[in-house]
Amino acid sequence: MEEEMLRKINEYIESGDEYFKEGNYRLAFRSYLEAMYSISVYLIYRDLGMLLPPGGALGMIRIRYPDIYEVVEKYIPYETRITSVDEAIVKSIREDLIKVYKGNI
Repeated sequence: MEEEMLRKINEYIESGDEYFKEGNYRLAFRSYLEAMYSISVYLIYRDLGMLLPPGGALGMIRIRYPDIYEVVEKYIPYETRITSVDEAIVKSIREDLIKVYKGNI
C-alpha cells in the first residue's frame, strides 16, 4: 500500500512539472496540491495505519505535523479561485512541496 501511495505522490509531482513546462499553471497548481494532500494521507497511514480521505488526513496532520499543515493551509484558498493562480504561486507551492517531500518521506 505504501509503495502505491508513494508512486501516486510522484505521479502528481511529475504531472505538475509537465503542466508547468507547458505554461498551464492552473493544472500544475492542482497537481502539486494533490501531491500535498497525498503526502498527508501517506504520513497518517505510515504513522498510524489509518487510511483516511484527504480531509480527514489534514485534520490529523494539523495535530501531528503542524508545520506541514501550515504549508497546505496556505494554498487552500487558491483551490477555490484557481483562475487566479499564476507562475509565482506555482513556483512557491512546488518549492514547499519538495521541502515537505524531502523532509518527511
